[in-house]
Amino acid sequence: MRDFSLILATVGRTVELNRLFDSLAAQSYRDFEVIVVDQNRDDRLMPILHRARYLGLVLRHLRHSPPNLALARNAGIAAADARWIGFPDDDCWYQPQTLARIALRTRRFDRPQGIVTRWAEQDPAHAPAALSWERSSRFRDLPVSSITLFFHHDLLDSIGGFDGRLGVGQWFGAGEETDIVLRALRAGARVIYEPSALVHHRVEKASVTHSRSVQSSRMAQP
Repeated sequence: MRDFSLILATVGRTVELNRLFDSLAAQSYRDFEVIVVDQNRDDRLMPILHRARYLGLVLRHLRHSPPNLALARNAGIAAADARWIGFPDDDCWYQPQTLARIALRTRRFDRPQGIVTRWAEQDPAHAPAALSWERSSRFRDLPVSSITLFFHHDLLDSIGGFDGRLGVGQWFGAGEETDIVLRALRAGARVIYEPSALVHHRVEKASVTHSRSVQSSRMAQP
């Protein structure tokens, strides 16, 4: 059994995946696989996936239709055989030590069932060491994005994965990552924040400024 399965649900993009695959090939920690859940109706990804395998990545290719981000990730979870599951976007990328630092954190004495990494372009360097149901249910804890989430496979099996009614491809096109974190916390899982493990994702400058303003006002509230 591998330590990590990274589930990449993608549709529409091609060359953007190269940066992610390059960053995965550069990981100092190598005990992982990539499960690509391809929601395209054509074979546009084939050259990209061939290149990724040439870089040495252990990669599996699944097809999923119709496009639905949450359900595509659930298909990846069902196929995964690793202890821990991550959910990179097709336009994000990892620092070379990202998986090594997550792996180290999973072995700490408190044995977390979920880890939220730092989104380098948006999240604060300092935040609560562990998320709580009480604060998170009032949206007072760290904001989460799917690219920063790593869950133990057993936890995902117990809470049922992502809600297919939420997220890209549905009428309510967001919120699936917040929902799954809240359900994990409500089930009693220990979900911690690990700021030393960095994930990158391109964001517009205006979006970063707005997000930090909103976060500052939220953290100021009791």
